[in-house]
Amino acid sequence: MLREIVRADRGDPLQWLYASAKANELLYVTLSNIGAFAPRDGGHLKLTGRDRKQLHLIRDVLAANFVAPPRLPDLARARA
Repeated sequence: MLREIVRADRGDPLQWLYASAKANELLYVTLSNIGAFAPRDGGHLKLTGRDRKQLHLIRDVLAANFVAPPRLPDLARARA
C-alpha cells in the first residue's frame, strides 16, 4: 500500500486522489490494528472531540507529506 502511495504521480489529479485515498486506508489499517487503542473490556473505544481533531490533523499531515512523512515524535508534537 505504501509503495502505491509513494509511486503515485503527484502531477496527475486522478493519481493524487488515489494516493490520498490509499493514505487514508493506510491510516485506517494502522489504527485498527493497534491493540493499545482497543478497550480491554471488549467495549467500543470512546474518542473525545479533541481526540478526533488530533487524528484528523495527523491524517492531513500524513496525506500532505506522504513522500517524506514526518517522524513519529514530530507527529506526536503536532497540535490541532
